[in-house]
Amino acid sequence: MVTTLIVTHGRMAQELLDAAQMIVGDMPRFVAVSLDWDDSVEEVTDKTRRALETVDPADEVLILTDMYGGTPFNVAAGFFEPGRVEVVTGVNLPMVVRLGCPRSNEMSLVELADWIQEKSRASICRAGEGQAANGTLKSVSRSADEVEEGGSD
Repeated sequence: MVTTLIVTHGRMAQELLDAAQMIVGDMPRFVAVSLDWDDSVEEVTDKTRRALETVDPADEVLILTDMYGGTPFNVAAGFFEPGRVEVVTGVNLPMVVRLGCPRSNEMSLVELADWIQEKSRASICRAGEGQAANGTLKSVSRSADEVEEGGSD
């Protein structure tokens, strides 16, 4: 199984997890690591290491960070271990919600990291892309089943 760590500046990690759980329910295989703004690299490394130590040794780990090149990403990248720990940056609410859906439990760590990267890129759009010629918004809602089945997103 895969456990997901969300490692971010400030309270973003905990807020993303709280919001995702409001949408999909309990997410027991997720751990939020909210870093203080004045944490040193050593403190960030220690907090990340301690979070990793809480993970079942049989689990693989997906670490989500907020920003490429930021301290959370740079530290998490140091824990990258092919086949055991993957790191994906650019975490956002749709990403965490998708990872909380049952479909994500069927994938290996590498498949999951590839899938969430692809789906997250595809979910970024401009409001104008959803407008009809008359300026009104087109419906973009889909059922959870469509999203889980890979419906166009």
